Parts: sequence; structure tokens; C-alpha cells
Amino acid sequence: MAQPTLHPSQTAAIAHIHTTSLTQQPQSLEMINHVLYMSNRLPAPETHSALLSAIRRTARVALHFHPDRPVTSSSESTSVTSSLLTSGIYKSQFQTGISNGGLTARPGGARDEWERNLFGGAYHSDGWEDLDGAWRALRPKYGALDILGVASDGPAPRFGSCYFVLKADVLERCTFTFGDGSAENTKWKGTMGQLDGILAGMLEDAFVRESAMGVHGEVRLGRDVEALVADPSFRGGEVGGEMEALAGKFGFPLRWHVGSEIRAAEVPDDFRGPTVPSLAERVAKGGVVTVKDVGDAVRELVRDPEAWKDRGEQGHVMQEMKWLWHVLVRYGRPFGSLPRESWRSVAPDLETTRGKKKYWDGRVGE
Repeated sequence: MAQPTLHPSQTAAIAHIHTTSLTQQPQSLEMINHVLYMSNRLPAPETHSALLSAIRRTARVALHFHPDRPVTSSSESTSVTSSLLTSGIYKSQFQTGISNGGLTARPGGARDEWERNLFGGAYHSDGWEDLDGAWRALRPKYGALDILGVASDGPAPRFGSCYFVLKADVLERCTFTFGDGSAENTKWKGTMGQLDGILAGMLEDAFVRESAMGVHGEVRLGRDVEALVADPSFRGGEVGGEMEALAGKFGFPLRWHVGSEIRAAEVPDDFRGPTVPSLAERVAKGGVVTVKDVGDAVRELVRDPEAWKDRGEQGHVMQEMKWLWHVLVRYGRPFGSLPRESWRSVAPDLETTRGKKKYWDGRVGE
């Protein structure tokens, strides 16, 4: 299916990153050749070309999201998935007002200024922000470039428990930064036409598995999505039903990854702060915290912030909820693996979960 015609601001943003990557090419090639030499691989055009070809052949864009989060400025019954069902469009942070990172997607906010710097002012040219709010839809939609494809929960699970896998042709209108895409002066940048910087970043830090990216232009579910991969804690519930409806309506498969859960008693106090264990105890059902449990608590917090006043202001508690999700990503075990009955009799075994990731064999279970 044909890709959309881009707005001049979007074309300019992609061109700026492409040009920046070209100016970085000498440093990129130096880094690539250095790592290949240190790995006892002869730096050669054939090796370089093979690596770039492999990225272009296997990489896919993943857009992570929490499906059950309330949509800002909507009724409390409206979730991200129900909004997607209605519109069929994956919207930018500037449109939704929600984010799994910083909540600064507004004119003059940190996200706005970061985009100004990253894209050379492409989205801030005279007149492009005076389109009766339409400029919000022009902004990039953020995700991660999944290069390795080895983790069932996606390339950047801390940004959402579920994710859309986009079709390969969407890659041509994406820009990439390697490492932490939200950092000032991101070192490595690229486009599909100029990937040396991204390859250099991969080889420089082999322990970072994702490349942050922005999709420029509209993301339509029926045109651009290859698959939806979801957390199994939603299966059989209202949100799971909405995701099944999404898949049926827009014509892509729904797959379930291995999921994540943790005993509340095993939540560490030295990863995301000393208050997160008590939040886990409050959120847990049967002594176990799942992705759905965190989402239920977030919706309750939005609906009745007074009920959570004992933990602080709403914004602070919302931040704690995000930290609890980070704990699930970092230390969680596969969904359904922990008993719900007599859980307090099970001795805490934090060391068995510390540092473990959930890798899978390349297939996503139906």
C-alpha cells in the first residue's frame, strides 16, 4: 500500500537527520572499523555492506504503548485502545497529551525544544504552528527500531506493555537515534538511506538493544501495522477484547508475548526508590503485581485522586506507577508463573530475578 504524502515540515526533518548523518560518516566508519578489528573481523567493504543489508532486511519499527491508560481530555471510560478503535490512527504525544516518558509535549516544553534541536527547526518554521492545532498531528510518533528481534516484550518495553510492529515500507519515513533518543546532543543519528551512524552506535555499545526512532507522517493502523503484540494479563478482559477488535477491524494479527509479573514482597527498594515496594503491596492482587494491576491502579488514580492522597499529589503517584512498571520490566517473571494462593509462604528469591530478561526463540505465540 502506498505511503502517505509528507508535509514539507516532515520532509525537512528527515532531510536534516540524513544530512547530519552524512557529516558524521567519517567518525561512524572509524568506529565501525575499530570494533570489527578488535573483534578479529577484518574491516572490509563486504563486511560493512553485509551488516547494513542485514539491518535493512530484518529490522522493524515497534510503537510501544499501554493499552488501558485513560486518554487525556476524554471521559474516564475512554482508553487508548478504544480511542484507536474509533480513529484508526496512532497519534503523536502532542495530540494525546500522554506519554510513557516525560509529559512535556507542548509548545515550549522540553519535548518541543528537543525536537526543535534534533530536526533543525523543521517543525518550527513560520506558519506551520498556526494551522488551528493541525501542527500537532504533523509531529513524529516515537518508538524503537527492533534490530535483534529476540525479546518477546519488544525492543523498548519500558515505554509500554504492548506494541505495534509496523510494516517494512514505513522505515523509509523514519529517523533514528541510537541509545537514549531523549538525551541532548544524541551522538548517532540516521535514516534508512544513511545507517552508518546507527551501525556505529550498535557496535560501540553492544549491550544497548534498541535504536529510538520517530515515524514522520500519519500512522494508520489499517495501512501501516504488521502485527499487534500484547501482554497476556489483558487476555480475556475488556482491554483484551478491544485489542482483538482492533486486530479484526484493521486486518492484522494479535499475538501475546510472555508477559511479566512479580511478587509484591520481592519488589526492590533500590531500583526505583524506597516507596515503590509499598505501592506494589497496595496494587497487588493475591500478592502478585501484573501489568493489568498497574493499569487498574492508574485508572483509579485518575478517577479518584483523593483516594491516593496518602501517597502524595496525583503527579507524584503517577510517577510511582511508572516506576512500578519499570520494576516489572526489569525483574518480572513470565505471566502466570507465580502462585496466587499462600504466596506469603513462598520465600522471597529476588536474586533469581535480578537482571534476567525474557528472551524467546524468534516466534511470538498466538
